[in-house]
Amino acid sequence: YSSREEPPPENPDRCAGFNRSRRKPSHERRREEMKVNTRSERRVGRWLILGLSFAMFFMCSGGVTLFPISLLPISREMGWSTSTLSQAMSVFMLFTGISMLTSGKMTDKYGPRLISLLGHAIASISTLLISFITEVWQVYLLYGVLLGITWQGTNVVALTTLISEWFAERRSLPLSILHSARPLGWFCMASVAGSLIWSYGWRPMWLLTGLIYILIVIVSAFFINEPEGSTSIPGSGGFGGPSTKAAVKTSFFITLGWLLFLCGITDLPFSQLWMPISVEWGVSEVVASHWFGFLALAVFTGTIVTGPLQRRLGYNISLSAIYTIRFFSLITALLSIKSILGYYIFTVLLGISFFGMVPLSSAWVGEVFGEKIMGGLLGLLHFAHFVGTSLGIYFFSLINDIYGTYYPAFLLSSLISIVKVILSYMIKPPA
Repeated sequence: YSSREEPPPENPDRCAGFNRSRRKPSHERRREEMKVNTRSERRVGRWLILGLSFAMFFMCSGGVTLFPISLLPISREMGWSTSTLSQAMSVFMLFTGISMLTSGKMTDKYGPRLISLLGHAIASISTLLISFITEVWQVYLLYGVLLGITWQGTNVVALTTLISEWFAERRSLPLSILHSARPLGWFCMASVAGSLIWSYGWRPMWLLTGLIYILIVIVSAFFINEPEGSTSIPGSGGFGGPSTKAAVKTSFFITLGWLLFLCGITDLPFSQLWMPISVEWGVSEVVASHWFGFLALAVFTGTIVTGPLQRRLGYNISLSAIYTIRFFSLITALLSIKSILGYYIFTVLLGISFFGMVPLSSAWVGEVFGEKIMGGLLGLLHFAHFVGTSLGIYFFSLINDIYGTYYPAFLLSSLISIVKVILSYMIKPPA
């Protein structure tokens, strides 16, 4: 070409694309940058929400653990019998079961943020007010009713639903982290409470716990929110977005409900009756109280590993593994009822298998039915679990009254654990 002619571009497509990118309006570029920043902030924000949810769950679970530890000091100072105070635990378990039904419906109707913050506000104020009790009915109201209503319903239902909405793609690990707050709060509070009571008394211990709890709830109220347009993600089986009535009629939900009912018979009753069982084993009360804290540490370990376990093995095998471990813990107790080594092994194995089914079952329900009705379904499942717990405590105590030993209770629980292993393999999501 001549010097007067314009040379053709070497790569017309690249140059044209370059020119188009240069001509892109500035407001479009700002919009794209805002989208990138929003996604980054969302990732950071949801972990902050998980951390604050963990902190509230931690304080609530720790507060619940304080009552058995402070039972005898309260009895001595106020002149109330331990049997009278123990009835508050029965009221507590009753209202815990009831809350599993109501909190699920309220979570679906009003959203997990409102229900979780309201529940923890009630629980934190109740914890604080226990330090000022002067009448026994106040124990029943503050601990039995108010803490009973908010303990499981607020955490297991509302906070589980909230975290499931924020981590819709991979729920298992975040839910395992959230639910590990229960045993970790149990372990830490049990370790600290005894020292505080010995040094300052039970009233300052409840007062300090309540103040810290209230502060965490206030901070959480400023940062915790729900994701925009929370999704309802159906499971891979294509079940879609059914109503709660349709979901509870599926064989998947019915089998899972029976599994959690039987699970309730073989976990919490042993922790509630830990001291008399330990004394029968030949363990002193001091040693038993220390190992009660180690039980919580084992519960924490078992809960936190269930998330990665599910991703490797699937839900059926993971649940079966948990209940197989529980079976061996009970068999150990049967074969070594007077052995200290057997007592230690029983504590560790029971703790590992104690609470891992909760994040697994919660994540599975969320994948199959979606978050829109997840709160109500979790409420029904955990209500079944606490019905089993109530029956387990009643029958274990009855067995001890009749036979003078808890040995038959271990035998019954071992047989139930075999049934749970089989049921875990039988659960199948709807096609």
